Amino acid sequence: MALDVGAVPSGQSTGDRIGRVMSHHFTPETNKTTHYWFSNSYPKTMGDAGVALAEQHIESLKRPFEEEDLPMLESQQAMMGDADFWFLKPVFLPGDAGAVRARRVLDKLIADEQARL
Repeated sequence: MALDVGAVPSGQSTGDRIGRVMSHHFTPETNKTTHYWFSNSYPKTMGDAGVALAEQHIESLKRPFEEEDLPMLESQQAMMGDADFWFLKPVFLPGDAGAVRARRVLDKLIADEQARL
C-alpha cells in the first residue's frame, strides 16, 4: 500500500502542499501471522533535515504500533482463531472502507489464482 500524504496550512492553495510518500508492506508468514514494514520519505532536496524528519516520524509511529495496535491485533487474531473473516460478519466503521476494498480485491485475486491451478 502506498500512501501519498500531505498538508497545507488552512486557507492556502494545495499547490503549496508539503507532501511525502509512505509505504506499507504486509507479507503473510502463516495463516495467522503477517510481517509489517512501513517507511516514509521526504524530498532529497531537504538533505539532512529530511533524514532527521523521516527518522523522527518513524519513531513516532513505532511506539503506538508496538504498544497499542500490535497487542490489539494479536488479541483479535486469538479470538478469531481459524474462523473465516467474512463468516464472522464483522461490523465496519466508515474509516474501514479502504481496508475492506483492499481485502475484497485480494480475495478476488487469490480466488482467480486458485481457479487457474
